[in-house]
Amino acid sequence: MDVIKLTMNDIQVDVPLPWAVYDGSDRITLKAGFVFTSVEKISEIIEHGIYRSRESDDEINIVTQHSDEFDDTSSPFILVNQYADRLCEILEHIEDGDRKTRDRVIRLAEHVMWLCDRDMEAAFAVIHLPATHKKYSVYHPIHVAMLSSVLATRMNISDENRLSMIAGSLTANIGMRNFQEILQRQCISLTDKQRKMIKKHPRISVRILKQAGILDEIWLQVVEQHHEQIDGGGYPNGLKGDQVIIEASIISIVDVYTAMMSKRADRKQIQVQDALREFFVEKGGAYSETLCLQLIKELGIYPPGTFVRLANSEIAIVVKRLVGQSNTPIVKSIIGSDDKAFSVPLLRDTSNKRYQIMESLLFQRATPLNYEQIWGYA
Repeated sequence: MDVIKLTMNDIQVDVPLPWAVYDGSDRITLKAGFVFTSVEKISEIIEHGIYRSRESDDEINIVTQHSDEFDDTSSPFILVNQYADRLCEILEHIEDGDRKTRDRVIRLAEHVMWLCDRDMEAAFAVIHLPATHKKYSVYHPIHVAMLSSVLATRMNISDENRLSMIAGSLTANIGMRNFQEILQRQCISLTDKQRKMIKKHPRISVRILKQAGILDEIWLQVVEQHHEQIDGGGYPNGLKGDQVIIEASIISIVDVYTAMMSKRADRKQIQVQDALREFFVEKGGAYSETLCLQLIKELGIYPPGTFVRLANSEIAIVVKRLVGQSNTPIVKSIIGSDDKAFSVPLLRDTSNKRYQIMESLLFQRATPLNYEQIWGYA
């Protein structure tokens, strides 16, 4: 019999088993529908090694393929907003203690992984372009999840741990979700009371997740540690070095970077080069040197979604990085030298001196851009 070994991530307290469980000799240990009443009992049986039939996947998929599915032919720009809407619904259910939401988070995390594998360039563009979704508390976690997924792959994190890490990134701020929206609109500096609330939110988030039946150790560690720093300067526990798991360190650095790419009421969006320069300075300090250098290498000088001015005075948007050619990415010009928008974006070869990149821009324009057209989805 073709079997899959089960982990703590596969079984939940007070939720009936969707399949029969077998021991190492293919003998049924528990029938479908059995309910565990404690984490300790699940841990005990997992230690002995238990399995389920791979054939049961088809039956499970029939049940799970419902409202959590998305139109995979849609552009990443549409899908990311749909993911954010779905995350908003999921977080509300988790806050209500709904023990059936774990699987929905996992499925959303799988969609994020799939999107990054399908079109990493467009996924990176979403992170760097002005957000089109209104709620920072749900679009920011999606941005963090996408970039973290790519970095985790580069760092050879297993698919199982990567999935748990992404689930953690999507739910890390559930303990301050409404407060996040307030902070995003706040024009003054944080008060002492607000700082205390922020430092408490990782533990609050873990408590909320546990109450909703989330038992995955990596997932919960990512949530509790996503503001820790390897020099001990983070919170809530002031962990140092290897005390911070790699998955949490990835979320920590990406969380800060993607926040820099977002405009807030009290601060403008930061230039990519300025943000990456900060991480280069901090490498080996607050953040792992390996992770900082990997982030810089992955994004390059001109990541997709950044705006640039060309030698002929046109304004263009970076659409694709080229391996080994970080100074000459593929761009499409959107504004002519006469400051008039092109009706159709024009592909430019930045290795040509006429279209050489002269500078990066924080470009803001009243007329919205058609991202689907620019990235070839229209």
